[in-house]
Amino acid sequence: MRVKDSPISEAEIIGCGLGASITGCNAIAEIPFCDFMGVAMDQVYNQVAKMRYMYGGNINIPLTIRTTMGGYVSGAAQHSQCLEAWFNHIPGIKVALPSTPYDVKGIIKTSINEKNPVIIFEHKKLLGEKGEVPEEEYFIPLGKADIKRSGKDLTIIATSYMVHFALSAADKLSKEGLHLIQIYFGFPVFLVEICHKVYALYLESQF
Repeated sequence: MRVKDSPISEAEIIGCGLGASITGCNAIAEIPFCDFMGVAMDQVYNQVAKMRYMYGGNINIPLTIRTTMGGYVSGAAQHSQCLEAWFNHIPGIKVALPSTPYDVKGIIKTSINEKNPVIIFEHKKLLGEKGEVPEEEYFIPLGKADIKRSGKDLTIIATSYMVHFALSAADKLSKEGLHLIQIYFGFPVFLVEICHKVYALYLESQF
């Protein structure tokens, strides 16, 4: 493993990560605040996202970009945005949204072994979150959802920090049959899988 303490230059960080991934490294680039991903957008959407397509699939881009999002930490307007939806619309990039320490390890392990670039958005309010993390290796598959709580009458779909708000609501409405699905990945999202789950719950509620 090699760690490079780079200049405060988002374009340089992403560019070096891209170059390293093309030459065979499983590269991880860290952008401390997603608000400044805009500084590196040419690298992200014109190079990182398109490179494998432009080479006809003959090269891999095993690049993981870690960044933070969200406010509530007195970071002011330029350090408090949630921009994951912006990157969901860039073909060639996968977006991950963990909500627990368990999620973070599993998603990072998956992203490092992925042949395409993945951006992991970690909410700042969750950086101090504590939870069980197995020492053994495990992976969270790309594009999968996780059922946090099963019920029959109501389905809530949430990501990242909002999963914890949804769980709190589920506790308050536990007698109402609330069903909670966490979305791990902004893209790709297995909408068919989610719709099947919701439809199955609907059928159950009819009997």
